[in-house]
Amino acid sequence: MKTTVLLPLAALIATATVHGQGSLTPPPGAPAPVMKSLNQIEARTPLVAGQAGVTVAPTGEITITTSGSYYLTGNLITTGTTSCINVGTYNVTLDLNGFTVSRTTGTEVNTAGILISGADNQTVTIRNGFIIGGGVAAGFAAAIDTLDGFEGNVHVDNVHCSKVRSGIILNYDEARNSVRNCSVETSGGEGIRAELVSDCTVRDTVGTGIFGQSVSNCHVVQSSSTYAGSAIDYNNSSGSVVSNCYAISYAAYGIRAYTVTNSYARTTTGTAAISATVATQCVARRVGGNAISVTTAVGCHALDGAVVATNKYNMP
Repeated sequence: MKTTVLLPLAALIATATVHGQGSLTPPPGAPAPVMKSLNQIEARTPLVAGQAGVTVAPTGEITITTSGSYYLTGNLITTGTTSCINVGTYNVTLDLNGFTVSRTTGTEVNTAGILISGADNQTVTIRNGFIIGGGVAAGFAAAIDTLDGFEGNVHVDNVHCSKVRSGIILNYDEARNSVRNCSVETSGGEGIRAELVSDCTVRDTVGTGIFGQSVSNCHVVQSSSTYAGSAIDYNNSSGSVVSNCYAISYAAYGIRAYTVTNSYARTTTGTAAISATVATQCVARRVGGNAISVTTAVGCHALDGAVVATNKYNMP
């Protein structure tokens, strides 16, 4: 017969192998940092007078003259007839850092909350802040603008603009400019003009709300006859695409592009709510007129108005 012997707990502890845990005495001196600072990750320069690459005019205009990464340290207000911030060189990242750029008077040509005036083929990134003017005819010619004919890589992210003559106006002839997660409200001209526009909101612009070759996940509303521009437009040019958008115009096109997919559009008195070569899975409304005017319509539906299409597939 097999007998099991149970040892008391003290005996088990006594027979266990004990390993040393090392010295508990801390090393001499202060503990060294174990994480990198922000400047080690990305060296950044505050946008204030006296910093290398930063020039400040008596009117308050700030000019960036050296490539690098810059950030605002507070709200910026100019009182003259110049831009607030002039990006005059290439390879610049500008973080508004949650602050506001503003001016309440003046609408001079080529002035902006942020003006990109350097040579072609530069890369500029602007992000995280607010630009506010004095109304649809005062404050800035544009919230963010590039000089006429400028060709470069400009990327604007999470910038919100209101009460400006025009919103974010970038060259759209080169497929290298993008606007993402931005908003424009109450503009006397266009809202957003760029090659690529995504996840943006535009409300009440006298001109076109969004003008871009590729527009996705955007919400545009022109609420009255005061704001008579098309909501989303690219002149039905070949290659232009609008997808997953909500667009309302009062007196012009809701959406006009080469291809429109998974979108809703409405116009009150405009030519058509959706004008395209191909429209797929769209819903449109135009009381007493053309809701959808396309060459090919696939799975589309008009809540009010007519569907004018040469080819129709999977239509209700």
